[in-house]
Amino acid sequence: MASLREFVVGGFTAPTGSRKHFGALLLGVYDAQGRLRYAGRVGSGFSQRSRAELRRKLAPLEREKSPFANPPSGAAARGVRWVRPRLVARVEWGERTRAARARRASFRGLREYPPSSPARVDPLPEMTHPDRVLYPDEAITKRDLARYYAEVADFMLPHVERRPLTLVRCPEGIREPCFYQKHPTRGTSPAVHAVAIRESRGVRDYMTVVDGAGLLSLVQLGALEIHAWGARAPDVEHPDLVTFDLDPDAGVPWSRTVAAAHAVRARLAELGLVSFAKTTGGKGVHVVVPLAPRAGWTEVKAFAHALVSGMVRDDPDLYLAKASKAARRGKIFLDYLRNTRGATAICPYSTRARAGAPVATPVSWSELTAELDPLRFDLRSVPKRLARRSRDPWEGYTKVRQVLPAAPR
Repeated sequence: MASLREFVVGGFTAPTGSRKHFGALLLGVYDAQGRLRYAGRVGSGFSQRSRAELRRKLAPLEREKSPFANPPSGAAARGVRWVRPRLVARVEWGERTRAARARRASFRGLREYPPSSPARVDPLPEMTHPDRVLYPDEAITKRDLARYYAEVADFMLPHVERRPLTLVRCPEGIREPCFYQKHPTRGTSPAVHAVAIRESRGVRDYMTVVDGAGLLSLVQLGALEIHAWGARAPDVEHPDLVTFDLDPDAGVPWSRTVAAAHAVRARLAELGLVSFAKTTGGKGVHVVVPLAPRAGWTEVKAFAHALVSGMVRDDPDLYLAKASKAARRGKIFLDYLRNTRGATAICPYSTRARAGAPVATPVSWSELTAELDPLRFDLRSVPKRLARRSRDPWEGYTKVRQVLPAAPR
């Protein structure tokens, strides 16, 4: 039975010297390590108009080297011209050979990605249990999760790469037991790198990622949450951000949490510090301050503690700085302990292991209002949000090089 699916275009065949015609498109899919693997070709289904359009779009993408990890060879490679993986072909195909090649394929359309981004499609076709349902109420599968991270990788990686990670793994989905993991184990993909970090009992390896292949390998592990340190390898002893975690009691209205986040921003601005806001996938907000990595953990923690302590003194009926559930009733816990060595915070664009598949989402300060519903940011809505925006909500974040001032009195 024929089915319609998408393949990345990695090359095409054309007569030598021809700039007008081509014979077939060479197709690929991504494997569990993020490598593009050759998956056959499509040479039918083209109209004269679509052939001309394809030739026009393929010309500026030509490259000398094959983008495939397993390029065709011999007669199958004769007349092939390689292209950068920027185009995605919709193909109707009837079956696949034992070598995972498409057969009886027919071209049905094309879509393309921005010039700065590689084409992303069906990123883990060879992963185990791709149809396993992770979020039952939303019918979200492991494959859906992989596609989500492929779509947001360009936005997420600048905030995640080279940071030691802690994962919340739910291999069977959110209704089954989940567990935390921060050290790599046997079978962890080589795309998930190891970072050696000193602990009280010696040196241990932590997990980190440096590219999209690493992110997608976390999906293979069943990771539904990705938490990270506030520092990057190799210099994990000097944080490059401060996180203020505003964690409201269940009875605190969203509008008060929003006001508290803006109050933290104002206090930071008085000290000359630029800050950014992020929803957490629940009712909380993170206020994040990017830093040049110069101060150590003790200094950064002391700074955060001093700032929130001042807010508690000024408004003790609204804020508290101690993790006490009994004392939190009707208040917002200003958690500065995220800035302790070894502590982590939920990464920007990470999903959460909660019903609804919510996502921790960067927002601009103008967006962070009482009218904003933070739970509207989920696995399906966030890629659409990013696609229709002309500017990154955290525009300028990676260019900020501010130094931590003295702890506020």
